[in-house]
Amino acid sequence: AIKYFLQLKKISSDSVVIIGLANSYLQLGKDLEANKAFSGLNKDLFERPDVGLSYALSLFKIGKKDKAHDIFNDIDKDKMSVSLKAYYYQVKKWIGVK
Repeated sequence: AIKYFLQLKKISSDSVVIIGLANSYLQLGKDLEANKAFSGLNKDLFERPDVGLSYALSLFKIGKKDKAHDIFNDIDKDKMSVSLKAYYYQVKKWIGVK
């Protein structure tokens, strides 16, 4: 998937492409690359659960625990779909948010 997202990124730097690329890196354990991709996004996107949860996880995995907690705590829980709730609680546990 990374290969295709990188090709798409050459055509468009749309946030959907960047989010896909960042999540692909995260899934493969390429945490620095994931974090770099996420950090290039508009900060307002981090309030979205589908983006903020993965960004918080990537921050935690590269040792930025406080920033990860900040991003996690700013997620707009009212916009969270039922399918994201399990991921929310999983990330909460992984990064140690109380």
